[in-house]
Amino acid sequence: SNSAWLRRAACRFILLGRAMAGEAGAEGAHAGSEADYVEQFTILARATSGRATAAIVEKVLGHRHIYTFADILALDCVQKLRGTELEPALRALEIFAYGRYDEYASHEPPLPPLAAVSQKKLRQLTLVSL
Repeated sequence: SNSAWLRRAACRFILLGRAMAGEAGAEGAHAGSEADYVEQFTILARATSGRATAAIVEKVLGHRHIYTFADILALDCVQKLRGTELEPALRALEIFAYGRYDEYASHEPPLPPLAAVSQKKLRQLTLVSL
């Protein structure tokens, strides 16, 4: 059933998050490259839809080792958020990929508030693009 599939996807997402938290805590030789993290999230996202996809987008935006978003943005499951109540997650990802902090802050309708780490990341990306 669809709900069982979503539960399995959510469990994989939680396990991936725990594995990444363990790597992040090691802070050294075991930390993966940005490409590794993007690949992990891409694989995971392909098995999701709807709210699960939006949750993955939120995790990607807050992940401290991910600063490129084109691969995630190109996924069909992410693009399928367009035109749904979950479109703000897609729009946030688009701004992180190609926009600036002021676009996020002034977006109408307002986008979800950013966690401190995501806010810092978007400000850094904005500075790099200037």
